Amino acid sequence: MDENNSPLRKYKRVAKLHIDLPSKGEFYNRMDLDSAEELEVFSMTPADEMAVKTPDALFTGNATVKVINRCIPAIKNPWNMPIIDVDHCLSAIRLASYGADLQLTATCKHCEETNDYVLSLQNILDYFSQQEFIKEINHQGFIFEIRPLTYREFTEVNKQTFVFQRQIIQHIPSIEDEEKQKDELDKLYEKINDTRMNAIINAVVKITTPDGDVEENPREIKDFLENNEAEYFNAVTETVIANRQTWDIPKSKIQCASCEKESEVETELDYSNFFALR
Repeated sequence: MDENNSPLRKYKRVAKLHIDLPSKGEFYNRMDLDSAEELEVFSMTPADEMAVKTPDALFTGNATVKVINRCIPAIKNPWNMPIIDVDHCLSAIRLASYGADLQLTATCKHCEETNDYVLSLQNILDYFSQQEFIKEINHQGFIFEIRPLTYREFTEVNKQTFVFQRQIIQHIPSIEDEEKQKDELDKLYEKINDTRMNAIINAVVKITTPDGDVEENPREIKDFLENNEAEYFNAVTETVIANRQTWDIPKSKIQCASCEKESEVETELDYSNFFALR
């Protein structure tokens, strides 16, 4: 039989839903995105399911990139997508693949009993669709224009922070000399702080002075924020944190089956758990 006329072709996977990106297509390079509206979302393939069960691929971000690439083909380079679109897209892929509800567990803060609860993926999609990214800060006459980190930048920050924190747990206790142990610990905490500071500074794409002059050179912006009064960096940091909190998954209220007390649960969509078939 001619392969082009195979009866299996009419059973190939088709888009299960369509989504609009929360970013509305802002912050993308033109070549990295076909459209910001009505993006087709396909279910995961067997290769995708295997990829998201590979710890190294999850840690490096490669699995997430491949899954988004194959399931939402309009996004040409997921590494460059703004982080504010990532959880929205992953929620849509999870919904297209396995259904509308995500089964999760949480430990009761009152009695430490484990409870199951259900997270509505459609509610997550609706929530992100209604949010706005704060991209301008006015402080003391200076206007700072900021952007969300790309998925690549976000992943690198998490990887570096994880490595330093692991060294604190595994390496530092093995140093017998207390003075040397303290010095090494201080160095690691300084590296963690530098990593986080650089992530905040990299989010600033333009500064307009009170005189109306504009600076877009990343080196000059970095120098200004690192070597000026702390109030400027702090103003940017406050807005970056506010954005991060806005684009986190909303807390879920659950009632413990054991003690019957209510708790608010933070949902972090760890991708290995997020994509596990339930």
